This record gives sequence, structure tokens and C-alpha cells, in this order.
Amino acid sequence: MRCFVTALCIVAASPLALGGGPQTPAVLSFSAADIDGRSVFEIVIARPDDMTSMTIEQDRRQTTYTVWPRFAELRGDPAWKFPVYLEWVLPEQTWRPVARVDRLTFVGRCGKRDALSLMFRYPVADGGWKSVPISLRFADAGEMKDAPSATTRWATAQANWFGALAGPTGDMGGFYAFAAQQTRRQHELPDAEPLVRPFRRRERPEEQLYNITTGALAVQESLQLDRMTATDRDRSQRTVPMKDIAAVTIRSHPFDTMRGDRQAIHGSLAGLTPHDFYYARFANVGKLMELLDFSDLWGTSLLRLTSASGEDYGVRERAFRQLCLPDSDLTRLLGPAVISEVAMVGSDPYLRDGSDFSVLLGARSKPALQAALEPFFSAARRKFPEASEDTIEHGGIAIQRLVDARRRVSCHRAWIANVWIYSNSAAAIKRIIDVHNEKRPSLADEPDFKYMRAVPLALEPEEDGFLYLSDAFIRHVVGPELRIKQKRRLEAVTSLKMLTNAVMFHGYQNGPGKPSMDDLIAAGSLNADDLYDPEGGVFTWEVDRELARNSVYGDLSFLTPLIEIDATKATQPEREQYEQFRDRYSRYWRNYFDPIGVRFKIGKTISVETYILPLIDLSEYGRFEDLAGGEPVEIDIDRFTDQTLLRWVMHLRQGAARQQALMFVRMFAGTNVATDWIGDWVTFWVEDTDAFHKLVKAEFDKEFADDQRQNLAGNVVDIFSASLVFGVHCKNKVSLAAFLMALRTMLMQVSPNTVVFNNLAPYKQVGIVQIAPTPNSLRQFGIQPEAATGEGETATQPAVSERGPALYYATIDDGFYLSTQAQTLRNLIDKLAAAEDDGSADRKSVAANVLLYAAPGAAEAVRPTVSLLLEHRARQASIRNMTQLWLLGRCGVLDERRLDQICRSYLGYRLRCPDGGQYSYDPAASEPVSSIHGPLSQPRRLDTPPEGSPLNRLLDTLDTVTARLEFTDDGLSTAVEIRRR
Repeated sequence: MRCFVTALCIVAASPLALGGGPQTPAVLSFSAADIDGRSVFEIVIARPDDMTSMTIEQDRRQTTYTVWPRFAELRGDPAWKFPVYLEWVLPEQTWRPVARVDRLTFVGRCGKRDALSLMFRYPVADGGWKSVPISLRFADAGEMKDAPSATTRWATAQANWFGALAGPTGDMGGFYAFAAQQTRRQHELPDAEPLVRPFRRRERPEEQLYNITTGALAVQESLQLDRMTATDRDRSQRTVPMKDIAAVTIRSHPFDTMRGDRQAIHGSLAGLTPHDFYYARFANVGKLMELLDFSDLWGTSLLRLTSASGEDYGVRERAFRQLCLPDSDLTRLLGPAVISEVAMVGSDPYLRDGSDFSVLLGARSKPALQAALEPFFSAARRKFPEASEDTIEHGGIAIQRLVDARRRVSCHRAWIANVWIYSNSAAAIKRIIDVHNEKRPSLADEPDFKYMRAVPLALEPEEDGFLYLSDAFIRHVVGPELRIKQKRRLEAVTSLKMLTNAVMFHGYQNGPGKPSMDDLIAAGSLNADDLYDPEGGVFTWEVDRELARNSVYGDLSFLTPLIEIDATKATQPEREQYEQFRDRYSRYWRNYFDPIGVRFKIGKTISVETYILPLIDLSEYGRFEDLAGGEPVEIDIDRFTDQTLLRWVMHLRQGAARQQALMFVRMFAGTNVATDWIGDWVTFWVEDTDAFHKLVKAEFDKEFADDQRQNLAGNVVDIFSASLVFGVHCKNKVSLAAFLMALRTMLMQVSPNTVVFNNLAPYKQVGIVQIAPTPNSLRQFGIQPEAATGEGETATQPAVSERGPALYYATIDDGFYLSTQAQTLRNLIDKLAAAEDDGSADRKSVAANVLLYAAPGAAEAVRPTVSLLLEHRARQASIRNMTQLWLLGRCGVLDERRLDQICRSYLGYRLRCPDGGQYSYDPAASEPVSSIHGPLSQPRRLDTPPEGSPLNRLLDTLDTVTARLEFTDDGLSTAVEIRRR
């Protein structure tokens, strides 16, 4: 009877998202219990007929970070006052999907007997949602069964809800893992595995701490859970001298012997650079800024899409601000008449998190340089009035400082002769001064640097920039001191994130507010014992700024550089963990360590030339060398067809790897015929065509029908409509003919009457053979055979149809080519003939063991496909960003401040839309909105990036990209050329 009365109380309304007209959900039961001054209730709703599968009901091992999870919900207003969760029926094996159920059971909690006005929201087809309001009266509620356990049921449902959200959203910063575990602690629930976890290998926290190279996000969740669930925490005393911990002991090359009497040619600023710092030198400021501008465009458009969230740490902006240097006006102010050269140096690679960063400016005119930069120092003084300004002395050199407590400005500058040094770290600028005073070795005196600048990458007039990672720098990065320092800093960063997560969790449970540390602990949102700083610093939550800080390591916007952290001793566990890392690391190397040099040439074509020695023994490069090493081959790019969009060429080395590959070919061919016709290279390329677009569009539009045979047929036709070519160097045409005959015989014996070999009309005296499926074979796949194109054979009108799926091969010049299109082979014949007629004087030939060539500028037919793929990635990143904004809104921390400021405080980075859009938050609907992709609940899908977006600007900028790799006797060199329009 109560169920019937409850159903009459339901108020139907039109759905707010996609879907049909008004609908009344069937509430099967409503029961409640009053516990500790609150009401806990259970609502059971019949699963609507139009509700699709929820994320939790799918294969959770394959959960990806691409979409907002699709779970049925009952939302209260405000959500923190009416937390209601779907109660899952968990399988015995946690990695299996939750069973699909017809009755949706929700468990919620609210103030005692508060009126319930909820919104029932559930996923429907085509990515849409339906939302229907439900109003219930506690007077009509039945008594919950097992009322004493009602709160436990609700807490379990909340913990499972956090666990279910973690997988699809990626749980950046580990909030959901923290909230799930803290919920279990508050209500004394047993520990449990995350409900949804991405299918990936998880290293132990101590492994991650030593293997991680940038940032703390990859380990925060593991470290949080490790602290929250561990029964024994290591807080050992530091009794082991750092100098007693053996570092990586790989030898260095005999660089002086290798260099001989050749003199190193380099800029003067290397003489001021500490030998264990990285070193990036540019001929002038203009070239540096041009490279940074292009890198910003490239990174924002493409590289950032490899990151699931599109976060922006503002490293460039922060560096210029800290040093009191202008960004946009630097080229105009510091032209060649003022600056002779510029170098950027630092002691570690952790630029994103917080690192020392120094700029060395070689002055042609000291007064002109000082006059150009002094106004910006004065402007920083006015902008940060709370910053302290003073002058100290080190090694007889005066250092002027302007630093505020949060290091938003952190400028230390000093003159050494005609070089003006700007640094964000007092420790770093003191080391540079020590080099000047010959108390520390300089990079210019190091044997590996002199070898690099004398032999493979000597300073050339056309060189615009040079980056060098020295032997000493790499040893420092993998040495015990820096690794243990970074491990300790990651421990402190994890505590900063735990403190931030605790504030968010408090807002999630209690609504918007400004809680203090004491409030967090009293409410059970934080366990103070979980906060750990290995240096013994104090953690604070700055209520006004809403920012977690540590007295030693700073905050997430800029962590104290490791060069400023003292580390003379380690604990015994730290020693053992580093030694395990060192032993694993050492196994990757053969004989020597590997300095790395990179040369930049910046103009219409940007050239990046990299020289590395030696190879990592167990790396992919080492294994690849077995197949592609040896003497490089000459590759004539001018012989590539004009329609080539993407091409790969690889040298085939004589050796064991080659013999294994040829053995596989013979096994596949089912014949022992000789493969000695295979020569020195292999290639594959794709030509510009719109054939891929239908396949890609169908995948994103989910247009595949239930008839799999019909879909497979369409896929086959589309693939064979594309222009794909595979080629092999042929050094013995007679042997090749024998191989082809044997292969043809094998096919006829194994699969008779499935394919036919048709000789097409010769094209410019080159024979082309078609391998086509028989009509019966096509019909088995639901493909109707094409009729012949005509009768008789001419060069332009063969009698055999070329419109159906088929393969074509021909021996052209010194190569054997197999293609999906006969016309592609004819294009190649024309191109090779034209190249021979033009002569070889101006032809572009490069030596390489591996070459990759891309021509975005030639992408006309395939441009829509590329645009669609990139826009799909941009949409994924935008959805990830909006999921983080939703969480901030749900936790009640979105206020009148700009979203950028809030994200920097709580996430440690700003959210950037790869399409150049803006984000906003609608508090009435509790929903983030993108100006490009719309609301999170129903994000728009675009077929191409918006006009003027960074993606389109990049595609419009690029003409060709050529990347080559060449193996050398002692390492390898790579070169990338980006030709801009």
C-alpha cells in the first residue's frame, strides 16, 4: 500500500536532456530510518525501458579516460545536503562488470525528515540523458530493513561511488581514491579494491618514486593509499652519509682520445655554466623566442592532446615572471646590437614542478642591456610590494634579490664581466659564481662537451641554438642525492595534495565554506598523521588563498628547487631503495654513459639535429639497430610522389634479425624459394585520399549496423580504396620472378578459385599485375563484383576492372612495389621518370637508417579525416577538463574567483581547451560548460576543429616534416626538419 501511495506522489516533468516526452519513473519502494539525528532512506526504481547500459556494467578493465561516466543518479538540491548513491551489486571478482539489474536501488542521507525533491537522471541512447523530478514524503516511507546498518549501507555506497568515478575520470590528483578511503575510515568500513581501475600495470610506490622523472601526479594516488592503509610507516633516522651510497658507475667515453687535436668551437657562456647543469645556448634572443612560440603552438595543439586533461602548468609564464623579464617584448628590446648570445641553464629536469632556472645574457653593450631590462625589475617591485629586496655578496660578486614568500617573483641577478645573470634560485646563481671563481668545474672544460663541440656538433655559423645534457648532468639526475631529494619532495607534494583533497572532501560533505585545518580534522575529513614532510616542515592551509603550503617545499604552483634542499644523509631504507633503482638502471647500459647534444636551426624550416652516444643496450633503439643498423642508405626525397602523405623507409641490415625476418617470409609463402632478391631497404607509404574518412566517421558516429557481414564488406571496400604502398629494394630481378611464381603457385594450391592474377596493360613499358578476388569470393563477403571497364587493352583503359578490392604489384626501377591502387604505381613510374629527366644536381638526398616523411601541406583529400581525428582528441581532453570542474563545483570551492585561480590552487595547474575555448560553471545546473563543446552532460561533437583554433593554425602552418635516424659507430644521430608554409 505504501508503494502505491508513494507512486501517486511522484511529479512527472519533461526531461531536461535528450529523450522523448514526459515520463513517470516507477518507484517500487521507499523506506527510511532515523539515525543520529539524520534520516537514511532507500528508494527502489524500476529500470526505464529506454535506459542504456551504465559504465559500471561494462568491462571495467578497459575503462578509459575519455568520457564522463554514465551512471543512473538521484540528485538532490543542494547535492551535499542530499547525498544519494546507486547501490551496486558487486561481483565476486572485482575486475568483472557489475551485473545488469532491473531494479535500481538508491541509498541516501539527509537532515532528519527533510522534504525530498530529487532529480532522477539516467543515460539513454546516442549519448543522451533523461532527467525526471521525483518528490517523496517521509510520511509515506516504510521502515528500512536492518535499520541499524542503514548508515553503513549509505557509507558503503558513497565509497563505491567514489571508486566508480575514479576510473572513467582518471582521478587526477587522487581525490576519489582519497575520498573513498576517508569514507571507509569515518565509518570503520573494511578496505576494498577500487571499483573501477584502468587496465594497466601498477608499480609499487617506492618503484614509482625512483622511476618517475616529472611531477607527482603519477604517484599521488598510490602514495595516498599507501599512507592511509599502511600499518607501519618508515620514519627512520638519516644515518647513512650520502657520499657512501654508490651511484651509477658506468664508464665515460675516452672523449679526449676521440677528439684528438680537434678544437672545440662553442660560445663563451659555457665557461660560466656548472659542469653538471643542462645548457641551452642561442645565438640571439629572437631565435629563442621564435622557437618558444612555435613550441607553444605545437604543444597546445598536438602534444597536449596526449595528456588526458589538457592541463597547463604555465612554466614559460612563471619563469619570465619570476625573473622579472618581459616575454612579448624581449626580442625587440634585446636585439643583436644589445645581446651577443643567451643561455638557459639549470641543475635538474623538473621544470614543471619547480626547478632552478638561470638565464645568462651576454652583453654587447652593458648600459644598453641594463637600460632595457631595468623598467621590468621596477615594475615587478611595484606589482609585488610584499616582496623583500636586498643585495648579498658571494665570491666577491654582488647579487641583487627580489623575492616574495610564494616565489611568484624570485629574481636573483648579478653581473660577471659582460654577462648579466638572472636566476630564480640563490643556490643556483652562487654555483655559477663559483664556476667563475674556478671553485667548481665549468661545462666548457669537460671532455665530453669539448668532444661534442669539436666533432659531431661543432658550432656552425648557421646554428641558432644548442642544447646539451652532459655526462655529469645525467649522472647527477640518476645519482643518489637528486633521486632521494626528489623522492622526499614527492612525499611532501603528496601531503599537499592530501590536504587539498581533504578540503574538497569537506566541501563535498558539508557544502561551501572556508574550513581551517582544525575544522578538517574535527570533521573527520583529514587525519593529520597522514601528512608527512621528510624535512620536518609544517603544513598549513591558507584559508584566505585556499592554498596548501609547506614551510620547506612551498606549494603546488612552485615547489622549492631541489638545489636548495640539503641532503647530506639518507635513511637505510632510502639507501636500499636507491640501490635497487641503480641496479635496474645499470643493466640497461653496455659500456659507456650517454651525453646528448641537440642543434637547432630556426627559420622557415626548423631543423632539430640530435646526437646521442652511446645506445642504451636493452632499449628499443638497440634492438632496432640489429635490423636497421649498418651503413645508411641514400634516400632521394625528390623521388617521392606528389600525392605522398606519409612515408617510412628503413635500411635492411645483413644479420641475424634480417635472416629471421626472411625466414618468416618463406614460411608465410609456404616455399623454400630463395629470398636473395631482397636488397637494402624496405618502405611503406600512404597517399592522399578520402577513402579513410568514411571508416573514421563511421567509427565516431557509431553507424555500424547489426549485419556484421555487410559492415565488414564496407570496411574492405574502403580500405582497398585507399592508396597504400609497400616496397622492397630488389637486387636480383630473376630471383624475384622465381619468388613470385612460387608464391602464386602456393596460393593456387592452398586456396584454389579464390583469387585471379590479371596482367594489366603495360604502362610506359612497365608491367603491372593485379591480384583480385574471384566474383564468388567477393559475394561471400557481401560485395557485388564490378564489371570490366571496357573491352580491349590500352595504356589508359585496361580491360580489367580496377574499381573493386584488389592488390597490384610491379617492379619499378630497383624496387618491387605492392599497392592497393594501380594508379599509385603509375604515379610512381611518372615521378621516377621525371626525376631522371631533371638530373641529379638539385635533388634532395639524405643518408638514413630510418626515415619518416610526412606532408601535411599535401593533405587535401585526407584533411577532413585528420581534422576529425584531432577534434575527437580535443573533445576527449575537454570532457576530462570539465569532469575536474564538475568535481570542484560539487565540492563547493568554485566561488567568485576566476576559474584559473581556483584550478591553480586546488589542482596545481590551469585547464586549457585544445580548441581554444573557454570553460564556465553553471551553479544552478551544477554543470561545467565549454564554449566549444557545450555542457558536460551532453558535449557537442564537431567534425573539424573550430576556425582559428590552435589545431587548425598548426595544420595551416606545416608543409612537410622529415625525421631521420642514423646509427653511428658510438651512438646515433637524429634530425627532424619541419618546413613551414
